[in-house]
Amino acid sequence: MTARRHLQAMAEDVRPTLHQYDQERLDGLAGVRKDQAVWEHQRKYERSTHKYLGEDVLKDTGSAVVWWLAKNDEQVERTVEGLGMLARLTSAVNDTDVPERLRDLIHNSISGGVQHGPVIQSGRITGLTFHVHGPGLPVQD
Repeated sequence: MTARRHLQAMAEDVRPTLHQYDQERLDGLAGVRKDQAVWEHQRKYERSTHKYLGEDVLKDTGSAVVWWLAKNDEQVERTVEGLGMLARLTSAVNDTDVPERLRDLIHNSISGGVQHGPVIQSGRITGLTFHVHGPGLPVQD
């Protein structure tokens, strides 16, 4: 019969150590993982915001007005004054022209500096030549 022998060992206060290079590498990888997680959350938030604004809020001028009033229910007059801006914004988002029924609400204004000539409301403009005179600039005839 064979005698069985057992060895039992115990340890207290054991502290594993890594070489400094390995610790720096693990710290770097942990930082990259955390940065990636933050980036993914930010990207998800951006996509969600983009979808919400594009498909719900700015799908048309009426939806934009309802959204604005829900956020600014005390500012009905300001909303009415901003209808032209909301019409332009929703048209730009949807890559469409401002609907005919809303065009009277659009007011263009120019501020700052001296303006000469007509204000162009809309349409395509080609073939413009600008003559600029100033210190150090060549004079064009």
